[in-house]
Amino acid sequence: MLHSWGFNGQQPTQNDFSYWARLKIQDLRYTQDTCNEVFGKSVPHLLTPEDRDINKLRLKLGDDPDEVLNALRIYPEVVLHGQKYFSVNNWRTYCVRHCDAHESVRIWVKLYLSPQAYNNAHGANAFADYYTTTCEGQRITVTRQHYKGTD
Repeated sequence: MLHSWGFNGQQPTQNDFSYWARLKIQDLRYTQDTCNEVFGKSVPHLLTPEDRDINKLRLKLGDDPDEVLNALRIYPEVVLHGQKYFSVNNWRTYCVRHCDAHESVRIWVKLYLSPQAYNNAHGANAFADYYTTTCEGQRITVTRQHYKGTD
């Protein structure tokens, strides 16, 4: 399943924090059932307002999402859980899964080999806080972010 490891070819263990790997877009699943149409406050300051809009970024990714994600420095973080790859960055995953790239295209992700490895890096129960999907991460609903004073 994994295309390559980004760390001198050594096999990682279940409790190691994370490694760079290339995964197929079609293998990425969501950890939640909804995400906002606008990328929130945790976004790197490098993103323009256009890049924060889910539909505009999805179109910008075109057929080479890896190159655009690399340029923007917004790689998805992915946790291997039950033989499936769950992204804790649902917004990014939605953009990648709905761009023009073929499903077999691989992108770089920051991979954690278990929920415990993610927790080791981000704090106790960090993965459980994200993992609320009711559909095994196969689909997500994009919700409109409502700001005070707008429709």
